Parts: sequence; structure tokens; C-alpha cells
Amino acid sequence: FENLSFMPMGGGSDEAARSGSGNPIAAMLGPIADFYDNSLIVVDAPPCLANSDPTAFAAIVGQIVLVVEAGRTRRREVESALDILDSCSHISLLLNKVTSKGGGAFGAYS
Repeated sequence: FENLSFMPMGGGSDEAARSGSGNPIAAMLGPIADFYDNSLIVVDAPPCLANSDPTAFAAIVGQIVLVVEAGRTRRREVESALDILDSCSHISLLLNKVTSKGGGAFGAYS
């Protein structure tokens, strides 16, 4: 894809969280958003319920795509994640690892 950039969030470092800034995620992403004005920025964030402060993302992003694993993620976990992320006004769910039972095709009706 033309003009697609990827920036991994990294892991294991709490230095930004210890820096004393109000929202270290916003402090990091703000300049990036300014640099890529009128662009879509995709951030691969840690799992919502495993992260210490997922509300930091929810407060500054325009949309969240919550990935839900079929057959593994429980309904109450999805509901808890949605409650945590409620400060973001646009939340979509992406159901992955769905297995087909066969016999069907996209757009086909029984």
C-alpha cells in the first residue's frame, strides 16, 4: 500500500508511564498525528483487558477496532472491554478465527 507506515508499540517498558505526564500515549501519538495530518494511523495496542490503562487509547483515538477471537473470547470479556473503552464514540468488533461449517458461500442464502 502506498504511504503505509508501521510503528510497533514495543513492549516491556513502562518508562513513559513513569515520566509523570498525564497521558503518555497521547504525548507519544500527538506529534505522530500532527505529522501524518489527514491520514489514517493504525496502532496495534495490547489486549484491552491485559493492559494497565486502555482508557488512555480510548480517550484520544477516533475509532477502536476490538478484535474478538471466535470460540475463545467470552461475552463478559467483550462487555467488560466495551465498558472500559466507552470514552471512544466509534467502536467496531472484528470477529476472527471463525471456522466455516461448510456448504455455504459469501452471499449465499439457504
